[in-house]
Amino acid sequence: MTNEPRVSAGLCNEGRHMQVTVEDITAVKKILHVEIPEEQVTRELDNAYNELKKQAKVKGFRPGKAPRTILERLYKRDVDRDVVSKLISDSFPNALEKTEMKIIGTPTLDSPDIEKNKPYRYNATVEVIPAFDEVDFRGIEVERRIYPISEEEVREKIEEIRQSMAEPKRVEEPRPLQEGDLAVLDYEGTWEGGPLEALQRTEGFTLQVGSGKILQDFERRLVGMQEADVRKIDVRFPEDYFNDALAGKQVSFHVTLKEIRELVLPQVDDAFAKSVGPYETMEDLRSAVRDRLREAYARRSEEEVDAHILETLVQRSPFELPATLVNNEAEAMVAETERALSARKMSLEASGATREGLTAAYQQTAEQRVRNHLILARIIEQENLTLSDEDMDKAFDEMAQSLRQPVEVVRRHYEKDQEQSQALNRDLLRRRAMALIKEAAVITEKVVDGEAESPA
Repeated sequence: MTNEPRVSAGLCNEGRHMQVTVEDITAVKKILHVEIPEEQVTRELDNAYNELKKQAKVKGFRPGKAPRTILERLYKRDVDRDVVSKLISDSFPNALEKTEMKIIGTPTLDSPDIEKNKPYRYNATVEVIPAFDEVDFRGIEVERRIYPISEEEVREKIEEIRQSMAEPKRVEEPRPLQEGDLAVLDYEGTWEGGPLEALQRTEGFTLQVGSGKILQDFERRLVGMQEADVRKIDVRFPEDYFNDALAGKQVSFHVTLKEIRELVLPQVDDAFAKSVGPYETMEDLRSAVRDRLREAYARRSEEEVDAHILETLVQRSPFELPATLVNNEAEAMVAETERALSARKMSLEASGATREGLTAAYQQTAEQRVRNHLILARIIEQENLTLSDEDMDKAFDEMAQSLRQPVEVVRRHYEKDQEQSQALNRDLLRRRAMALIKEAAVITEKVVDGEAESPA
């Protein structure tokens, strides 16, 4: 159900009034009904035809002498289109100013043809930032979970490092392929007797048996092969397989095992510690691993506190979300995924995903992010939070250390890139807002032993 339209007037040229009414479709979606006086429409048409008359080359008439009736018969559609574009571009900013409306995204225009001797009326559907009262952020009760670090976790992390430093070595003595081995394969996949583009012939593909890189069923059937063996392996990909081109298909793999390699793990000793980083002994490495775990758990604890606080704030101040902001956030998340894949020298298509599928998958997270951002923006506004020179200096120093770049290089980068500079300012202000909220919160601590997975 729509509300009664609100009426506002904007001045056009010569003091004549443009009429603007605002129709509330929802709290964040509005329709501006704009009416431009007949006098202005007539004037713009006259101006357009006078300019056209000077330039148009009409057979049978000298330049500048063609009658308007002839010009209208030849060029009316083009002139009307240009005049409508000018009327809207001239009037729309004025309509926004008079209604004090701050829109987001691009308006959707309903712009009919010009009718002779009548005012010109058009509609613009727009979205706006939701308006809500001051946010009551004080006194939120929240529990900060404290995660102890066990020696077992330290050992597991060191083993992960050890596994990552394993050296592949070709198996010289003939033996069957085992789980955990690296298999160097030539393979090709066929479906319903024909070639399959997603599994076209590939040579020298290296796969760790048991890693699940293709399918566990496929990898299990490789076990027992000898070098130079050829085997046909039939597998069915699950319906929910990440690559749509393979999901649900019964595929026949024609596989040749070219080589078997085994992973040789380094000894866990002081020499191993020195090879990992700037450590002299294994105890130095263990201490560094403990520190990293402690930092990771501390970040997790704060992220949990922040998530609980934001959830509470959203419950205290419910509001409708503009679809434009949600869609923009989802698209930004897709772009972020594309950049991450690109860093690994992969494309979105090669990963089996699509922009449309990811956008839909990210929708709920995008909504949550937008709600959080709008809540924090309201608190920043109501508390008049600003950034000092010291705040910016500290931020540049931290980034310079993280990126291992001179601080002036980082500073110049942001000074040159206005968009990134604005994004940094927004992020820093949100952090200030969260710090203010946590200062006013009631935070208790609880040690949780053995309940959490180790942080990455």
